[in-house]
Amino acid sequence: MTRSDLVEELAARFSQLTHRDAEFAVKAILDAMSDALVRGHRIEIRGFGSFSINRRPPRIGRNPRSGESVAIPEKRVPHFKPGKALREAVDRRTAELNSGKPESNRRGQAAPPSLTVRATGRIDPSPGGPMKKLLWLLKWMLKAAIFFTLFAFALNNQQDASVHFFFGTQWRAPLVLVVLAAFTAGVAIGVLGMVPRWWKHRKAAQRAPMQATGQPSAQTTPAHPAEHGL
Repeated sequence: MTRSDLVEELAARFSQLTHRDAEFAVKAILDAMSDALVRGHRIEIRGFGSFSINRRPPRIGRNPRSGESVAIPEKRVPHFKPGKALREAVDRRTAELNSGKPESNRRGQAAPPSLTVRATGRIDPSPGGPMKKLLWLLKWMLKAAIFFTLFAFALNNQQDASVHFFFGTQWRAPLVLVVLAAFTAGVAIGVLGMVPRWWKHRKAAQRAPMQATGQPSAQTTPAHPAEHGL
């Protein structure tokens, strides 16, 4: 999987994100992780693994062509340690490929639903089917309850109401219509208030691909590196 594959996977899994938004999100995460490693911090992503910096002390090497001794300076090398869930998923997939059938079927047990490894090499979390159907049913029941509540409110509040404005003007209409107008005005004001922030994020997402990708400047390694947990 490459960086572009990761962007495509993110955009496909979350339909509300555009391709530029997904690319901006991936770039922001990778930049934050790179900056943390450059500063000597440790990054821990539970269930996936941890990234840290290993120190290689200076040593004397040998040139393979001339055989001369060469002084190799100290180096700080990024290191990745896979997590338990990732190791188990890889081992399980390896066992399935070696045996020709899933390991869980050979033991007479069902495969765990929390993690599924596809033939494409991508790790796909597969939620349980019954739980997904139950959530879908609860969502529609909630929508139906809200609809019938508002419908009963409209039937029970058909009497006229007066709304007084400035300079002696007033508006007389059924109460349910007055409430509906106030609700619509509130939604419109809320949407208009979100437009500047939405426009700002959109501009930032458009500028992100055009910016040159550069390594963050190295800083002094702290005495006790901080730990980043995700």
